[in-house]
Amino acid sequence: VSTKGNTLDDNAGRGVGASAIISGVQQFGGQLELKSEDNIGTEWNFIFPKTDVFLKCLIFRIGHYQFAVPEKEISHFRHPSGIDSFESFYGEFVLLDDKPYYSLDLVNFLELKLTAATNGIYLCVVSDRFFFRFSEAHEMVTLKINRSLNHFLNENPFVVGVTLYNDKPIAVLNMEKIINERKKEVQKI
Repeated sequence: VSTKGNTLDDNAGRGVGASAIISGVQQFGGQLELKSEDNIGTEWNFIFPKTDVFLKCLIFRIGHYQFAVPEKEISHFRHPSGIDSFESFYGEFVLLDDKPYYSLDLVNFLELKLTAATNGIYLCVVSDRFFFRFSEAHEMVTLKINRSLNHFLNENPFVVGVTLYNDKPIAVLNMEKIINERKKEVQKI
C-alpha cells in the first residue's frame, strides 16, 4: 500500500511503513519476525498471543474452593473405598492395580486456607503415577479460558488461566506444572 501522491507530506511515498506495522503488532502483544534472503525475497511472520482458549474441563471443589482441570489431563476417577492410603518419604500414595500413585497435594501447592480437613474424599488420577483428592465434582463443561486474567491470581505458575462458572471466577489448573513440581520434590528425597 502506498501513500504516494501529488502532495508532499510526512507520509508521501513511504508505503505503510515498517515502524507503523511493528507498532500495531506490539499494541496487540504480538511479535514480528522477518527473514530475508538475497535474490529470493522477504518472509514476514506475525505472531500474536492467543488469550482465549476453549477447553472441556472438570469443575471440582476442595473445601469451599472451586477449580477447573482440563479433561485431557484426567485419566480416570476412583472412589477411595477399598483403596489403602500410605505415607512415605514421598508423601501420601495409594496402590491402584498394584502400582503406586503419588498424591498431588493441591491444598499445599495452591496454598489454600481450609477451615477443616476437607482436602477431599474422591481421587482423580491425572497421569500414570499421580492423583489428587477432591471433595465434590460438579460437571464436565466446555469453558472459555482467559489467560490474560491470570494476574488476578498473582501469576500463579500452577494456574493456566481463569474462567467463569456460574458467574464466579475460578482458576484452571495446569496439572503438567503441578506434576513436574511434585516430581522435583520426590527426586530431592
